[in-house]
Amino acid sequence: IMQRDVSVRDDSIVLMAEHDGFIRQGVQCLHQRTFRVNENRCDIVDTLTGRFDMAECFFMVHPEVMVTEVEQGIFQLEANGRLLRLEFAGGEVALMDAHYFPEFGVALATKKLVVRFKDSSLKTRLFWT
Repeated sequence: IMQRDVSVRDDSIVLMAEHDGFIRQGVQCLHQRTFRVNENRCDIVDTLTGRFDMAECFFMVHPEVMVTEVEQGIFQLEANGRLLRLEFAGGEVALMDAHYFPEFGVALATKKLVVRFKDSSLKTRLFWT
């Protein structure tokens, strides 16, 4: 981690961290992620600085959570009667099959959201009630 920060702004808690872990993989790029959380929303901004060919962000979904695409790029997650809405800006989203491994030797079928960056910034917004 190259830098990190925690602050309170207006009615939100803001967490930010930046790392250079991709450089060890030969990609000359820094990754910064900022979370801004308040009572019913979480905004996540991923920013890439430097050279990269392609970048993707993965959101694994627990097997007990139902995920539905309600509009292009907008998803609803439901579990135990609770709803979460996910919206993405700056990326192309695909809902794909995946596996969840709760313990050694156990694989459960699930889903994942794969978001391919369109440029150097991806904005993810989560809403709940």
